[in-house]
Amino acid sequence: MGGKWSIDTCTIINQYTILRGDELIIPSGTNLVISNIDNTGIWNEGTITNNSGGVITISNTAGTGIYSYDSGTITNSGTITISNTAGEGINNQNAIIDNSGIITISYASNIGIFSKGPITNSGIIAISSIGSGGIFNKNSGINNYGPINNSGCIMTISNTWSRSIWNENTGTITNNSGGVISISNGGIINSGTITNNSGGVITIFHTDDTGIFNSGTITNNSGGIITISNTAGEGIKNQNAIIDNSGIITISNTGSEDYDKNTGIFNQGTIINSRGTITISNAGSTGIYSKFSFIYRCNIVNSGTITTSNSDGVGIKNDIGCIITNSGTITISNTAGYGILNEDFESSPALIRNSGIINKLCNATFFKDKPVGNPTINVPCDVAEKKLAEKKLDDVKKTKAAEEKTKK
Repeated sequence: MGGKWSIDTCTIINQYTILRGDELIIPSGTNLVISNIDNTGIWNEGTITNNSGGVITISNTAGTGIYSYDSGTITNSGTITISNTAGEGINNQNAIIDNSGIITISYASNIGIFSKGPITNSGIIAISSIGSGGIFNKNSGINNYGPINNSGCIMTISNTWSRSIWNENTGTITNNSGGVISISNGGIINSGTITNNSGGVITIFHTDDTGIFNSGTITNNSGGIITISNTAGEGIKNQNAIIDNSGIITISNTGSEDYDKNTGIFNQGTIINSRGTITISNAGSTGIYSKFSFIYRCNIVNSGTITTSNSDGVGIKNDIGCIITNSGTITISNTAGYGILNEDFESSPALIRNSGIINKLCNATFFKDKPVGNPTINVPCDVAEKKLAEKKLDDVKKTKAAEEKTKK
């Protein structure tokens, strides 16, 4: 290997290159230190195997910490620590990373991990204080499996200048049972596919923008949990995209001076809540805002439970041309404005097709304009409020009957 040896530590001050067919093996109890490099720390076209108890430390590089290219493979059961790189922490170009140990990346001027190859994680990946995104996943897959005993965090990303995870195009991220993805001071941009399976947990908190910007597909399966809190922008922005939830999504404390960005969920796509639970509280303006666009559809289909509370504006705003189809339960409480603001425009009205239950609790005026369908309305507030809600519903039914009679 070369370099300077001191007991079980080898220190290298030049780029270490592993050619195709070659292998670097770090046995247990051995430390490889690469520092103060005017290039990439490790250039890998072969195989890196860091065994349990082995340590690789890379710091102060003028380029990338580890650049793994084409046929390159990194198998880590030990500890890899990368810090203070001028480029990415790890650049995975059509190569393979299999981690069951600990990978820590900090103070990279660029992206923490740039991946165009598969990453399989059953250990811990911690990324912090990054100049750009935490993980940029392009046309590849990240499979995140937690430890059997579900102890500790699996993927922790914090203090990124841009998004913590950027999953592009045909990229896939699968978070399996016991897998934990924890993000602070950053968010997720997804134009690929993210699947959170039963027992998987995704947590996003304290971001200066949107929690999740989705222009791809996000599936949160039964038993999966997604929690988003304290965002300066939307909790979730869903644009020309699909969110399919049968698990639990919880969003709280969204806010910004921009009205649209105050929302818990801003929707210009399709949201399907199939027997799942979506809970939104303390939105800066609107709990859920389905907004019309000439380009994007805006549909919400609910057969589960949707709850919005303590919004500074509207509970749910359904813009012209948008459709809410409810066969489950929608509960709205303590909004400063309307419980449901259903925009009416003669050529393209907003539609609410309801065969389920809509609960309006105290301090939420029920409908503005016309719901479509025959909602079951529960209004457990004072008698005057209840009568007002019943009168509004009765007026809607009379108007609808008159319209049907006119058509005949």
